[in-house]
Amino acid sequence: METNIVIRGGYGFGNFGDDALMYTIVKELNEVSTDIVLLCQSASYINNILPGVKVMDYHKLKEPVNSKLLVYGGGTQFYQFKKNTFSKGLKDKIFNLSHIKNYIDKRIVKKNFIENKFQISNYASHIALVGVGVGPFDIENSTIEKKTGELFAKAEFVGVRDEFALRKSREWGVKKPILSPDICYSFKSHFLDSYTNEAKEIKKIGVIVRDWNYANGGGEYYEKLQHATEKLKKDGYEIKYILFDAESDSYWYSKKDKLDMIIWNPEKDKFDSFLEDISKCDLFITARFHGAIFASLLNTPFITIEVEQKLKFISETYSESSYSWGNPFDLEDLYSKISLLNENYVQRKTYLTQKMLEFKTLSDQMFLKLKEYYNQLQ
Repeated sequence: METNIVIRGGYGFGNFGDDALMYTIVKELNEVSTDIVLLCQSASYINNILPGVKVMDYHKLKEPVNSKLLVYGGGTQFYQFKKNTFSKGLKDKIFNLSHIKNYIDKRIVKKNFIENKFQISNYASHIALVGVGVGPFDIENSTIEKKTGELFAKAEFVGVRDEFALRKSREWGVKKPILSPDICYSFKSHFLDSYTNEAKEIKKIGVIVRDWNYANGGGEYYEKLQHATEKLKKDGYEIKYILFDAESDSYWYSKKDKLDMIIWNPEKDKFDSFLEDISKCDLFITARFHGAIFASLLNTPFITIEVEQKLKFISETYSESSYSWGNPFDLEDLYSKISLLNENYVQRKTYLTQKMLEFKTLSDQMFLKLKEYYNQLQ
């Protein structure tokens, strides 16, 4: 099979952030070519979001997909965590038929097909990495880190979303990497175009949660956060839990009947209606990186739950309107951060909006460079 552009990403798993990444990059690259194939997890809902787009299941590649340009489209596609030996969501996954099927596909079936992250680059005339994050690589000098470095070194267009990825790309021999923010800053939405955050103080808090089964202690926040939100409700705050990924976050999904929860369902939901639902929050506490990105797009201060390094990075980027809450997840520390953000709330919101608009401009400029690059390819 041959095509103009192949976009490889962690799409098709029903994760709101990755669905927004997928939508954004396809819409941008459609301006230079309609001959595009998505290389990702195959899912029927993708055609609800992007009608008519061609999808190839990257778990079941029987033959090469040759392309003029292979694009690694946003997100953290290159990393290696140490797994916990015990997962809080393990019981829910054992009885989840979808999880069992995915496990079999990944561990057994995939051995019969082309490897979809690194090997696929051998069939592309040109390679671009767009708005990607990297790491952490918890296993020193791992094969995955070595292969990632080799891929970056042979790519002709490299756009990374943070200083850590910029530094790593230079270590790997990339001569002119572009530092640009997450590509969701170029996300187009009728709702966002007309939205204004008029809040004057924090009354309603959106809590964006995720399962975390890696061995860095990030998953220790579960019970402490639930205890904190009960106290915050007693203190007069309205609390709304938000789940970006019902399938992967089995622990939190099992709490949906106990907790007041908004859940992204790509089979039914539209981006605009989901954003309208969560926009009613005056503060976000988020364990999801794209929770922070969309908090900024909604002009709303946020606190990141530091389960991994990129959540600390994004919080530091918005230092005047965000804090990071990290291990050991002290409750008094969280309450203090909420109080601090409530002080001069309007000014903090103004700072955040100014910073967000800078990032939108940088992301749009990165896409202009990418399209110029594509148009000069032979």
